[in-house]
Amino acid sequence: MIDANKLWKERFQYYLKDTRRYLRLIFNDHLKFVLLFAVGGGAYYYQNWLKTLPEDFPAAFIIAFIIAIFLTKSPIRTFLKEADLVFLLPVETKLKPYFIKSIIYSYMLQFYILLVILAVLGPLYLSQQDASINHFIFIAILVFVIKAVNLIARWFVQISADERLLKFDQAARFIINFAFVYVALIGDSFLITAGCVLLFIMYVFYAYSMKKGKGVKWELLVELEAKRMMTFYRIANMFTDVPKLKEQVKPRNWLNWMANRLPFSQSSAFSLLYLRTFQRSSDYLGVYVRLIVIGGLLLYFLPISFGKMFVVLFFLYLSGFQLLPLYRHHAMKIWIHLYPISSEQRRVNFLQLIFRLQVFKSVVLALVVLITGDFLLSCIVLGAGIIFSYLFTFRYVNKKLISQEGSF
Repeated sequence: MIDANKLWKERFQYYLKDTRRYLRLIFNDHLKFVLLFAVGGGAYYYQNWLKTLPEDFPAAFIIAFIIAIFLTKSPIRTFLKEADLVFLLPVETKLKPYFIKSIIYSYMLQFYILLVILAVLGPLYLSQQDASINHFIFIAILVFVIKAVNLIARWFVQISADERLLKFDQAARFIINFAFVYVALIGDSFLITAGCVLLFIMYVFYAYSMKKGKGVKWELLVELEAKRMMTFYRIANMFTDVPKLKEQVKPRNWLNWMANRLPFSQSSAFSLLYLRTFQRSSDYLGVYVRLIVIGGLLLYFLPISFGKMFVVLFFLYLSGFQLLPLYRHHAMKIWIHLYPISSEQRRVNFLQLIFRLQVFKSVVLALVVLITGDFLLSCIVLGAGIIFSYLFTFRYVNKKLISQEGSF
């Protein structure tokens, strides 16, 4: 006879042991210092930005949109594995305590995330006219209740529906979440707020009715859990080698022109290898592009000139730091050691790629500053970005790679 509570506890402890090992490497002293500096600087500029907002700023709309995203995104950690398709399927009816614990754990984890989001958005709400802290606390309590409702609705749909219905579920819940939070923030009508809550309760009953008489979608649950773990492993892989990571490679033929510009010579072999890896792996290209987009948006909306310089240097550092694992991406493949190319040449090829990517990012971010109308600052940002890229690449990264070459 299987003990569902004991099984969940064992799975949870294994998950903690597995993730704690990587979290210690991710949140090293170096990154902690950068995050502390970033949070402090961000809080300072956020406070100054709030003082510049006009009275007609759509704070309620923006807050409702952001909170609705975090309410709608309600993943449930089940810690299921592929072998469970065989061994747990026969005892599906005995696993109700297991799944209840999974839902409770998922709620507690997302509760803290929502708490941080509300703490960040609270000053924006209170900066508007006729906004009271008591009303915001009341809304926060309602948000936490609605979060629980979202998780329950998501669970009923997730264990019984196909992937198309999962997308419909997300869209439907986002609309209801947004309407509820927005109406609650503006305090327009208690009846409308109550109507949104009633609509949500009806949706939960609808999701429950879909579940009745159907078995658990084991394949879907295992697939979703595997995707969540792969997401964590990709993040951890930016800081250390992760043997469990399954690589995702995409052709991206539209980027072939970059590789075609490289000279056809022995000295460029690793330049081609690193460039192709960067282009085709979402672990590198995806992070690089996202950092450009986020940094560009911050530069466009940030009103303080000094803050823009900090944003550029901070995102250049983040981008360069997260590209470092690219150097050891193929370290476990024996065929690269057959190349008659010295480790020094490999290192030079890698440093050249990193420097070019950093310079390109500096140019893009400087253009964003130029769009805001500050020509002089854009020139300063470009110059500072190139100098920082050179020092970071050929001093910091070069020294770090030399110390690692013994294990390459």
